[in-house]
Amino acid sequence: MTAVALSAVASGARADDVAAVVDALVSSTDFRVRAAAALALGKARAAVALDPLVHALDDDHPTVRVATAIAIGRLGAAASAALPALRRHHAVEEVGSVRAAIAQAIDDIGAAAAMPGDSLRSVAVVQVGSLRVRGEHGEHVAAALRAATRAKLGALAGVDLLGEGIDVVAEGRLRRTRALLIDGSVERLERTVEARGVRVLARVEFIVRRVPEHALHGGGSGEADAIDLDLLVPDVAREASLETRAIWRAVDGAATATAPVLRSAVGLDRAPREPVVLARRR
Repeated sequence: MTAVALSAVASGARADDVAAVVDALVSSTDFRVRAAAALALGKARAAVALDPLVHALDDDHPTVRVATAIAIGRLGAAASAALPALRRHHAVEEVGSVRAAIAQAIDDIGAAAAMPGDSLRSVAVVQVGSLRVRGEHGEHVAAALRAATRAKLGALAGVDLLGEGIDVVAEGRLRRTRALLIDGSVERLERTVEARGVRVLARVEFIVRRVPEHALHGGGSGEADAIDLDLLVPDVAREASLETRAIWRAVDGAATATAPVLRSAVGLDRAPREPVVLARRR
């Protein structure tokens, strides 16, 4: 399954093209291909792929499970039948980034079901660029940043978030719309021990660039915390989960702050050029 084929499906291809991507999701031995296939199906909002996507929630690789949850969430109200399966997987999932992506999918489906009309009309094609984490932190932090970034940016109205390996410039030209690249970073991740429990504060920043010229257009940032009042003794797994929750919340704020910048980049309205900082969330 090539990047060209995946791009074709995401752009609204024939039923046999969708079937080929479903086959890649089900049978490929490369987890990267399976993840890309899931994202392509979600981006195409291929409701016929719902059953294979639900089965892919059992994939052995967490990257595929994250991509699958994102894809199901992007199906919106058409994925309502998947809610019981999503809730079951959320209850037993051990990887924090996957569990968070599943929770987001559940929220996205519920929000779409309550939303009238087609509010998800694509006006810009967006690719995630470099993602970095300042300081020395575990691998789960980078994984949480990538999963949350794709989930939150992909959920923004008017944004068509491309899968990895797809040429964003070519897609923009094909659809006659603006092509944008978004870089993200965890600028701050601090853990403090309070009178009772542990608190983690995270700050995430996004920078928006127009491509191919790589012109800086603006950005947004978000800051959030997460608290575990019962974490009274060192627990690596729970501390990692706490950091993951804080990053997802900070990414949510950064994505919301970046939304008007994205709209400005495609000429829909004006937005401030300087990064916007949201109020800290708990």
